[in-house]
Amino acid sequence: MHIVTPDGQHAYFGHPVLTNGGGLDVDSVDGPGPEMYTMTAPLRGNYDVYINYWGKLGANGYHFDESKRQMQMITARVTLVYNENTPREKREEFVLPMRSIGELTLVKSFRA
Repeated sequence: MHIVTPDGQHAYFGHPVLTNGGGLDVDSVDGPGPEMYTMTAPLRGNYDVYINYWGKLGANGYHFDESKRQMQMITARVTLVYNENTPREKREEFVLPMRSIGELTLVKSFRA
């Protein structure tokens, strides 16, 4: 998962903690997740949420062994939760196709 915050900071596996108080609580690069981004005092402005298709890590870096693929199409299930644990809590769910390893796919842009 990748998050770009209103002040231009970018949280992802290589830079999970941001100076604005946000960050990835969990960034699972070993399997299907879950991965969570939280921010205790969200900034006003635009946020972009992306997913990145990673394969398995081997001696030559990340790859996906096509011979072990069990499904025709790999998908990601993403749930966005806004205002968690408040009366204004809202959830949105997405199922997105994962096409190419290393490809960033925009899940949603929203304004807080």
